[in-house]
Amino acid sequence: MEQIKTTNPPSTQPVSMSHPSGNRTRAGLAAVIVAAGAGTRIGFDKVFAPLGGRPLFLHSVEVFSRSGFVGEVVVVGGAGKCARLRGELDAAGFGSVRVAPGGVERMDSVIEGLRALEPWSGLVAIHDAARPLLTKASLQRCHEAARRTGAAACAEPLADTIHRAGADRILTAPMDRGGIWRMQTPQIFRRTEILDALIAARKEGRVATDDAGVAIAAGIRVELVEPDGWNFKVTRPADYELARLVIAGQHERPA
Repeated sequence: MEQIKTTNPPSTQPVSMSHPSGNRTRAGLAAVIVAAGAGTRIGFDKVFAPLGGRPLFLHSVEVFSRSGFVGEVVVVGGAGKCARLRGELDAAGFGSVRVAPGGVERMDSVIEGLRALEPWSGLVAIHDAARPLLTKASLQRCHEAARRTGAAACAEPLADTIHRAGADRILTAPMDRGGIWRMQTPQIFRRTEILDALIAARKEGRVATDDAGVAIAAGIRVELVEPDGWNFKVTRPADYELARLVIAGQHERPA
């Protein structure tokens, strides 16, 4: 489910990352792609649903793996999915991408993915495999923002009119949409900071579907970045059909 957040002014302090050798590096982004969902809302396993001639999750893997600035990718799979994920990755030429088993809740799966990364990983992008239309340009802008501020997330300003309603679905009052954003992924953080924040939230009994919300609660400032194209989450059958149309349209564009 997409989360909605209000904006805070971003910090402008640059971010440095360190390699275990002690050398500082401006590049080097790790990625955790969460592919552990059960697909209960869509009615089928969307992770392996065919999209443009390959499983849906591979679209995200390709963007990160072939970006030129992501050095490590981990795909987190749900119960019983890891062997198939491994097979699909190997068949598609992504043998260097690792697979990690997920947990009961999305937050558990993200924690396991973060733990599977090399311990010296600096900035890490957390991305939903169910957002197969992410572009390299959107990922790059999000990465640049995170390097400036320490954390960044893709999001879109809310354009629809919104109202409050009661349990009976009768409208009660309009709401001001100013400063309201629809959260997406990737969301990029310092690995140690977001891992600590997620573990603390879990200990407190909180269940989070959005990592930026956990980061904010831990005092981490998150800059928002608008994606440059489609980046919706495939949650319902209509989303899947729209993703198929978008992919088909991209393949039909003249070179």
